[in-house]
Order: sequence, then C-alpha cells, then structure tokens
Amino acid sequence: MYVDLIQLEEEVDGFLMDFGFQVVDLQYGGTGPSKVFRVFIDHVDGRPVTIDDCSALAPQLILFLEMKQLYNDRTSLEVSSAGLSRVLKRSRDFERFLGSEIKATYHLGGRRETVRGELASFNDEYLMIILPEQRGGATAAEDATNGAKNSVQISRENLDRVNLVPQLEI
Repeated sequence: MYVDLIQLEEEVDGFLMDFGFQVVDLQYGGTGPSKVFRVFIDHVDGRPVTIDDCSALAPQLILFLEMKQLYNDRTSLEVSSAGLSRVLKRSRDFERFLGSEIKATYHLGGRRETVRGELASFNDEYLMIILPEQRGGATAAEDATNGAKNSVQISRENLDRVNLVPQLEI
C-alpha cells in the first residue's frame, strides 16, 4: 500500500486541530504486512503533551486512519509528544523556536553536512543559522573586517532534517 506521507500529515494535522493539537511529525513503516504509524504531537498552545493526551487521541486517530482505509488489524499506532529534540519542519515550528539552538542536516552538492547553531531567521526559501562562538570569544569563522558573527544560510529545499537541541536546566 502506498501512503503519501506529506498529504496524510497535512490531513491528520487538520484533524487534530479540532482537539487542540498539531502534528509535529508523522512516520510510517514496518516490515512485511505489519505496518506502524508514529504520530508526534504538540499542543497548539505549546503546553507539554501528557501520556493521557496521547491515550485520548489514539482511538480518534485510529478511526481517522480506518476511514482513510489505512489502518487494519496488521497496523499499529504510536502517539507521543514531539520530545526534547523535536523535529522542526514547518514555518510554524521555525517561528516558535526562533532564537533557539538547532541542529540542521542538509545536502550540498554530493555531500551531507550538519551544522549546529542558533536559528536566527527564516523565510520560505532559507534558514539563517548563527554558528556558536569558539574558545576565546571569537566565532568559528569571524569576519575580521567587521566583527560579524559567522552564520550559514541553508536552502530549505536542501534540508534533510532540523532538530531542536535540548536545553536542560540542572
């Protein structure tokens, strides 16, 4: 069975909005006839997602997937919070976490690159990431002429994955 994950994610996102939740990520996979849907959610208002939230939404999502003829007795569903290192995919995610530390993996030419830094800005085409300072207060490649912080601009079409870097207070 072919599943258009991008389309399905948008549909599930619209469905969950009625319950005050949004889809952060949707995954589908498995081996043989057994398949698994994994739905990572967040409250629309940003409150933490609880186990009770996940338990309450699971039967609703099963009904939704059954209606789409995507769920049967060989399919399972996992519903969980987006987690501390949540994936950032949509403009609403980038807006919410503007100024936060992120890790972006992207492809450039034939190579795969990973950069970690502060999400400084974004638009429909690019993300701008400020790279962290190195020892001694200088940035990784500080512009000697004007002292500007080093940053990297990444085309959104080249992005493979962007994750929030967890900030734990001890």
